[in-house]
Amino acid sequence: FPSHDNCRHLIENETERQTVLALNVQAGEKSRKSVAYGAAIKYFEIAWSLLPDVPWGDDSDRRLDLAIARMEVAYLNGDFEQSWMIGDQTLANVSTPLERAKVLEVQVLIEIARGRMLEAVELGCGILESLGVELLDAKTAEEEIVLPKQEELEAISTMNDPLILQSMSVLMTAQHRIGQHR
Repeated sequence: FPSHDNCRHLIENETERQTVLALNVQAGEKSRKSVAYGAAIKYFEIAWSLLPDVPWGDDSDRRLDLAIARMEVAYLNGDFEQSWMIGDQTLANVSTPLERAKVLEVQVLIEIARGRMLEAVELGCGILESLGVELLDAKTAEEEIVLPKQEELEAISTMNDPLILQSMSVLMTAQHRIGQHR
């Protein structure tokens, strides 16, 4: 896998650029899975630098995935400032609540790692609100929530709504991480 930033001038055409970009993403993923976060961020940064100099509207899914990968490995490597900066740059370029939620979820983890639980909860609540999730206080929840019967649960289809799945991810991430800090 290519690992040196100084060989970019050797790329002669679009096909080669796309190949080198894909190889760096692949190497970044392998490094992340091997818990080699320092190497992963380098690969992801090289891949990022090889993206075309065009607005986010073109190829925004790949840009978002790569931006989140960069954020995550910077966070996992303990570089919260870099992760947060990447997140802020990404937030300036995304447009949907779902895209914003994916970025902000990593920022919730950063706040938890910094020991700033109140900020993490506030950020998480903001994410859920932007996704259309209504949070109830404990008293209202006791009065309004009625759990379904077993037969009703069996008739419910598998959840596949991306907004609800992202909301559940935010809730589970925050609950799990905050629980670890108690």
